[in-house]
Amino acid sequence: MPGNPPYGYPPQPQPGYPQPMMGNPQYPPQPYHMQSSVRSLKVEFSGWTSRHLAINDLGQGSLLYTVDLHNRNPQMEFKNASTNNTIATVHLRALKPEIDIKLHGRDINLRVHRAFKNETSWQSLAFPTMHFTWKVTSAWKSLDFECVDQNNATVAKFKSHSSCSMRKLGQLDIQLPPATSGPAMEELMLTGVAFMYYAYLKHTRNTNAAVAGAVA
Repeated sequence: MPGNPPYGYPPQPQPGYPQPMMGNPQYPPQPYHMQSSVRSLKVEFSGWTSRHLAINDLGQGSLLYTVDLHNRNPQMEFKNASTNNTIATVHLRALKPEIDIKLHGRDINLRVHRAFKNETSWQSLAFPTMHFTWKVTSAWKSLDFECVDQNNATVAKFKSHSSCSMRKLGQLDIQLPPATSGPAMEELMLTGVAFMYYAYLKHTRNTNAAVAGAVA
């Protein structure tokens, strides 16, 4: 089968972000609370029908991406808000815990592991030597996640909205400076939002099943 087409531009060395190997003393894991947010994105439903998402830049207050949600495949279609061009599609598999993503023509497969808490790993497209993992951070909040690299350093996090709002989902903070724009940001944004929506649908199904069982 032919290989993936170029991902926007050929991989370039990332200044200030050495490509780490396990145990690299130049890139020790950083405590979660010591890392400051570099770019923050707000994720929310853009209508009461819950069929669309809006992803806004909190710093600039501008709409960056829209997401159309479908019951059919693909379940998610990400569009650039400025051009309305589709940048990615997401297929949430029904028969097994996998998420198939196509971003700018390149494939990312996320296998969700459920041993204790949901988590998923993949080899980065923007940083070819890096492996990232999205994982649940709270046993009580199913929509709170963090993304770490192979050295367990946090590169991004998603925090669910603290209110009972049915519209506001949460905030995605990208803490890796080279990933605050371009393909790298889109990769972290897309995998994070897709993983969040997967967990959101799972939580909604479990809640509905519990309510139905209680009234039966």
